[in-house]
Amino acid sequence: MQKKILSYSFMLIYLPLLFASATGIKDLLGKWTSSNETGNIVLIIKSATELIYNGEQLSCEITEGIIRVEDEFFGWVDYPYSLEQDVLTINYPEGYSLQFKKAKEKVSGKEKPSLDKGSTESMDITSHFVGTWKNFTKNTETMVVLYADGTYGYRYTSSYSSAESGEEWGAAADQHAKGTWTVQGTREQGVIRFIDNEGSQSEYQYQVHVENGTVYWSEYYFNGELYGKNIE
Repeated sequence: MQKKILSYSFMLIYLPLLFASATGIKDLLGKWTSSNETGNIVLIIKSATELIYNGEQLSCEITEGIIRVEDEFFGWVDYPYSLEQDVLTINYPEGYSLQFKKAKEKVSGKEKPSLDKGSTESMDITSHFVGTWKNFTKNTETMVVLYADGTYGYRYTSSYSSAESGEEWGAAADQHAKGTWTVQGTREQGVIRFIDNEGSQSEYQYQVHVENGTVYWSEYYFNGELYGKNIE
């Protein structure tokens, strides 16, 4: 009898919330675009647990008024949102908001042409560098995530080991940073400027990796150190 009472209580409390959540999510599904001074942002909400933010697939939890996204650095981050007709306003933790408009899938009965990912002409320089960049050495890992909204996340980890046995003992350093970034140059070479949340500025000269006449567009030298994009 007690189990039945608990079951009914669960249904009375949670089913309306689930129904409201599902109803709101239905309006959010699809492709959304936003244009700002840093470039164009494309957001594709595939389901209540999956979205694509400028080509990067992310896990999420969507409830009424909140899009919760799993971040590589800070775990689950809440992004409050509001929806009015075909305009989606998303509030970012840094204190600003962006408006996204629902993309129309068809024009005059025909689908819009999609951009070729390898097309130099159709890809602006900012969008080209958006993603997760990593550099590895024997005892260090550096990861820089460049977001399409002009913000970034940085993480540097190193470990120490026994000089005699080579056995790893533990972490010697674990550094984090967040802030904003801009890029100036071409796809081949230029400079990326960073300003962290404490106001410190830094610059990284970049140059695409070329080997035996082959250009590797997902590999760049940043201040002389080779980084790869979206590698595990």
